[in-house]
Amino acid sequence: MAEALAGYTSGAALAGGLRARTQGLVPGALADLVVLDRDPFACDPDELREVTAVATLVGGQWRRREI
Repeated sequence: MAEALAGYTSGAALAGGLRARTQGLVPGALADLVVLDRDPFACDPDELREVTAVATLVGGQWRRREI
């Protein structure tokens, strides 16, 4: 699970040439994030397809999913 999430997060930043701007929660770094409805590390592997984003922060702006 950790490897898969890294591929979609830090790995994507590395592939897109953004690694220098996404090195963690530090001043000047990009801080887009997603809030999930459950912990993908704790749920049953068969439930992973059902994990959904509740909210996202993109460019400093919260974007909520309409339920």
